[in-house]
Amino acid sequence: MATILVVDDRETNRQLLRTLLGYQRHTVVEACDGEEGLQMAIQHRPDLIITDILMPHVDGFEFLRNLRRQPDLDRTPVIVYTATYVEQEALALAKGCGAFRVLLRPTDPEVLIKTVAEALESDVPTPLPVPDEAFAVEHRRILTDKLAQKLASLEEEVAHRKEGEARLAAALSAAGQRVLDWDIATNVMTVSGSDPEGVHVVEQSGPIEVFLDVVHREDIAILNDALERGKQSHAGFVVQYRRNGPGDEVRVMEAHGQYRFDEEGQPERLFGAILDVTDRVAEAKERKHLAAVVEHSSDLIASADLDGNVKFINLAGRRLLGIEDDEVVEGSSMYRDIDPIDVIALRDTSMPILLQTGDWAGEIQFVHRRTGERIPCDCACMAIRDSSGIVNQLSVIARDLRGRRETQRELNARLAQLMALRRIDIAISGAVDLQLTLQIVIVEMMGIESVLAAGVFIYVQELRYLDFAAGSGLTQDSHLLRLAEVAVAERRAVRDEFPGGGTLEAIPLLSKGVVRGVLAVVKRQTVGNDHSVLQFIEAISGQVAIAIDSALLFEDLQRSRNDLAIAYDETLEGWSRALDLRDKETEGHSRRVTELTLKIAREMRVPPESMQHIRRGALLHDIGKVGVPDAILLKPGPLNDDETAIMRKHAEYAVELLGPIAYLQPAMDIPFCHHEKWDGSGYPRGLRGVQIPLAARIFAIADVYDALSSDRPYRKAWSQERVMEYIRSESGTHFDPLVVTAFFRVLHG
Repeated sequence: MATILVVDDRETNRQLLRTLLGYQRHTVVEACDGEEGLQMAIQHRPDLIITDILMPHVDGFEFLRNLRRQPDLDRTPVIVYTATYVEQEALALAKGCGAFRVLLRPTDPEVLIKTVAEALESDVPTPLPVPDEAFAVEHRRILTDKLAQKLASLEEEVAHRKEGEARLAAALSAAGQRVLDWDIATNVMTVSGSDPEGVHVVEQSGPIEVFLDVVHREDIAILNDALERGKQSHAGFVVQYRRNGPGDEVRVMEAHGQYRFDEEGQPERLFGAILDVTDRVAEAKERKHLAAVVEHSSDLIASADLDGNVKFINLAGRRLLGIEDDEVVEGSSMYRDIDPIDVIALRDTSMPILLQTGDWAGEIQFVHRRTGERIPCDCACMAIRDSSGIVNQLSVIARDLRGRRETQRELNARLAQLMALRRIDIAISGAVDLQLTLQIVIVEMMGIESVLAAGVFIYVQELRYLDFAAGSGLTQDSHLLRLAEVAVAERRAVRDEFPGGGTLEAIPLLSKGVVRGVLAVVKRQTVGNDHSVLQFIEAISGQVAIAIDSALLFEDLQRSRNDLAIAYDETLEGWSRALDLRDKETEGHSRRVTELTLKIAREMRVPPESMQHIRRGALLHDIGKVGVPDAILLKPGPLNDDETAIMRKHAEYAVELLGPIAYLQPAMDIPFCHHEKWDGSGYPRGLRGVQIPLAARIFAIADVYDALSSDRPYRKAWSQERVMEYIRSESGTHFDPLVVTAFFRVLHG
């Protein structure tokens, strides 16, 4: 490694070169000007010299001239490293003095190091002649010009600095600060600020004692102590004190000061600024209060740097993570207390989002340090930025979700129970099949987490017998049956151990004080929500009892209705037979036309619920003839006009007979309208087309077909071919064409 002489009057420049060259393991010798540099060069015989140009006493050019006059130094490579001479003529002067290279400061460190290496590795130059007097004259001319330029620059810089100080003072005043200037020699304290219009004005000027008169009496000693410390330390100081205002007002002020010392180290002037910090102090108190709130919050609140090193964690966070009171966590990694799976997600996914948007929210599982328990927490993370807007810290607020989840789980369980009760209630209200209802009850009960098996017995009162009606996971074994019998006999819930594990409970199903059955349930042992499950089972048992009771009542009612319907139909058939017996030549007519009418109706896809009314109407189609005298009804020959008019009234008589009977009102279409014709020429109302009820249109064909195919007192039965031809010819006149088509399909089918 080489010995390098650095000649520069600025310590900062020498320090920079000393550091850079020291990293390259060179030995660095320093000098403050050209005169000292020549002495150090003669003494140390360096391998390389780096010199500035503008230096006091002996500048760089003179140093180079003197260097070339010394034996054994006239070949030493020299690098001129300067920020002053950049013109071409100055570069030529430096070359004329034997400089290896001229570098403009500042230069990239790598370029400087590379130039040093090239200079050390270059061939030893031929001794250059010592610059003559003409060179010295040109050198002094250039130096004089440059000094003049630098002096002008310094004067301009001073002017700018004074203007800047004035602007700074005005800015401080505009910002609510007062500028302080204390001339210690004259003991004159000047405090300046700005008026409401922003114009800079002097507020106070006089002895310092006048300034101290407005300081709160208890704070004068604090202010004097700060002034003394500033003198002793030769450093700036900051002190807060209270200032008396108008009336009883007290403001908090903050003074920033810096002494200026003379050549002998004595303070000659104090400069500074005074700021009203009353609001800031109040805010600080508020922040202190907020800090206390943070510390005692029930949520984990912490901060960390971007590497995850913990800066702060509050009391709740310590307790959540199982951190002992004397355990130090500041500086430890926050990832230590997070589930490893979540750590990966945080680093790969959440952290980029947080740095980009400034916040992130989600769920994180922390790990308890003592027990290892995973603790799910709802977390909100925020990026904290420094004054330049760069994110340098993260804040975390985490809330333990265990209690909330347990509450939510219980609420969900209660909601599920309510929904199950609602579905069972709907099933009981809408279903008529008891077996289906009980199956729904079993399904809903098996949906409860703690229920392992369930079953329902129906108690047959007449036989004093328990019939196993529905179940899941249960069968009618002797043990279960004995427990159910005890529940019925004692009319209370009984419990026992279930052989497969859990508790078996048999609950009697009571409705209006009568035992309707037994609900059997097998439950696993649970902690916490067992009471709600028992309430749910009790509610279901009440509903099941109602369901069984309702089903039994419905069966009784249905049986009664069926018996009544059978009685009605038998009565109607009796009336029909009575009519046939009265009109002997048409005996069996009502039965035949009824059967044919139903066949045609089925062919035309009449709804099933209408078929019973059509049957009853067909049986009673001639019920109105009970009002027709026998002489007319049984007359062997044709009827005259008066007799025909009376005979036609049987349709109206049918309405008078059946109208008061609500049960038979849906069946009156046929008795009242079966003599209406498709073209409107029928009776009793002359209805046309689809105005005629469909049941009457269907019956009309069946009635005519049977009448023409049977013997009558006034004529013999027609042949089948003649009857078929007649019906075909009356399609669209007497009969509905669609019904005629259906009739032929039935007859030929």
